[in-house]
Amino acid sequence: MMVIDACFILEFISVLDRVPSRTSSLIVQSIALDLIMIENQIPYFVLENIFECTILASGQMREGASLTTYIKVLVRLYYFIEGKVEVVRDASAPDHILGFLHKCFRPAESITSVGMSIIKRHTAMELHRAGMKFKPYEDENWALAMKLELPLPLFPWFHNFIAFPQFSWFRPPTLRMPKVMISDESEYILGNLIVYEHTQLHVERYVTSYLLAMDMLIDTPEDVALLVKSKVLVSFFGSNEEAADMINKLCKNIQFLSYYNQQWEEMDAYYNSYWPNTLAGLKRTYFNNPWNIIALVAAFLLFALTVVQTIFSIKSAYGTSVASNH
Repeated sequence: MMVIDACFILEFISVLDRVPSRTSSLIVQSIALDLIMIENQIPYFVLENIFECTILASGQMREGASLTTYIKVLVRLYYFIEGKVEVVRDASAPDHILGFLHKCFRPAESITSVGMSIIKRHTAMELHRAGMKFKPYEDENWALAMKLELPLPLFPWFHNFIAFPQFSWFRPPTLRMPKVMISDESEYILGNLIVYEHTQLHVERYVTSYLLAMDMLIDTPEDVALLVKSKVLVSFFGSNEEAADMINKLCKNIQFLSYYNQQWEEMDAYYNSYWPNTLAGLKRTYFNNPWNIIALVAAFLLFALTVVQTIFSIKSAYGTSVASNH
């Protein structure tokens, strides 16, 4: 059975590689989702042995080619990060196709995981109202890397002598994230990666950690809309609500484990500082809709006109008083 299934998988990849335009997208999608299910995995060494006995022996591929380069054609169907598919090179061979896909999301060097249960979660909209920006980020060492860019204070020497709120809020901090593409198939792909991480003792939970970080950022359709607008998320769902529900559903009943501890601690500290909260309050009060903005501008204009009128009245009264004295 494994031999027949392995031959089918290799032939399926061959068809995808040679004549992709002649394949039905519905059939390809259905087969591809079946191949990524954790209960349908075939040991990688079985695929490798049959690959060497058939495709490699027949001369269909150049000399020195391997199953790794061949199977990338299939893995591209599951890759949800914008960019080239890269497999981490290490001494261990992947367990199967799902394990091969998981290798694409491992960092080049091992990262220490730290729990984040004590850190308060902030959604993307909450952070955005406090001045946080979100931008795409591509790291050649780790596909799921996130980088928090915090601006330096404008007058660092001043704060060495006087404790005063930082003026760095003029240049907002930026959370750089990988550009992720999600669709109806993402629940199957990500769900099986999570199961794989939680059923293998030797596998680090990088994908789980990333999804939990996204779950913290996404709570409502507005959060999805913001990340889409920021170009760190590409959604092929019919609505932002469906995308938010999918991400929140995947993270239910999962113990929190994170490789982004430092970034979230710094974001929490920034959010709880004086200026971000002040700006967030001003935005909610005066800039949450066009009518409030118009009313605020009108109030400023009225105040300015009143000040000008008062100044002219004082000048006029002063001139009259001087003229009468003379």
